[in-house]
Amino acid sequence: MALVACGECGKSVSTLAASCPNCGAPVTTTPVAATESAVATPASAAPKKASTLLAVAFGVLVLVGLLVHESSSTAPSPEENTTPAAVDPPAPTVVDSPASAAATVPEPVAPVVTHNWSYHDDGESQYGYEQALSEDDRRAGKAVEPMVMVRYVGQIDGQYRLEVIEGPSNKTIITCKDNCEVVKTTSSFNGYLGRSETLRVAPSSIISAVLQDMFAGQLDPVIKPQKSAPVAPTPVDAPAQSEAVTL
Repeated sequence: MALVACGECGKSVSTLAASCPNCGAPVTTTPVAATESAVATPASAAPKKASTLLAVAFGVLVLVGLLVHESSSTAPSPEENTTPAAVDPPAPTVVDSPASAAATVPEPVAPVVTHNWSYHDDGESQYGYEQALSEDDRRAGKAVEPMVMVRYVGQIDGQYRLEVIEGPSNKTIITCKDNCEVVKTTSSFNGYLGRSETLRVAPSSIISAVLQDMFAGQLDPVIKPQKSAPVAPTPVDAPAQSEAVTL
C-alpha cells in the first residue's frame, strides 16, 4: 500500500481508498514522494528568484548612482559665479581746454634743404659747392676736396653771368642764356680775359648744380635788377572858367 496526496485538501490518502476520508475527493495514484518533490521545487527556486531580484535591484542602484554623479559633474557648482560679468562703463570723453591744447602743439619741423650749395659767405656773396673725391684721391688717403666758390653776378644783356672764384685775382666767368644747356667759360686774371670754351653742361657736374640753384632762386645776384620808377600821372588842365558878362 502506498500513500498519495489528496488533490483537493493535500492530506495523505491510501492508494487503496476510493476517496479522501477528509474531503471526499476521489483518490489519485500520484505518490506522496512525487507530490512532496513537486511541492518542494518552488521552495528551492525561491532563493534563486530572490537573488535575481537582489542583483537587479543592485544594478538599478548602480545605474541611478552613475546618473546622479554625471548630472552633478555637469551642473554648475554653487561656488561658480553664475551672474553676468560686470561691464565697465565707457570712459568719459575729455575735451582739452585751450591751455592744454596749446601745450600739446607739435614742435616745428626743420625746413627741408632745397639747395645744392653747402656754404654761404654772405659778405662776399659766394656759395660753396663740395666736390666728389676721385678714386686716385681716395687711394692717396685724401678725405675732402676744397669747395668750389661761386658768385652769381646776375642777368646782363639777356645772359646769366656766374663767376667761379679760384684765387684773389683768378676767376672763371660763365655765361649762358635761355635754359643754359650750353655755357661759355672764359678765364680771367687780374682783369685780363683769357681763353674761352663752349661746353655742354653735364647733369652731375658742379656747374649743373649751380644752375639748378640759380633757376630755383637759391642764389642772390650781386647786381640786383633795377625796378622802374613809377610814372607820375600827367596832370589835366581844368577848363577855363567863363567870365561873367555884366549888362
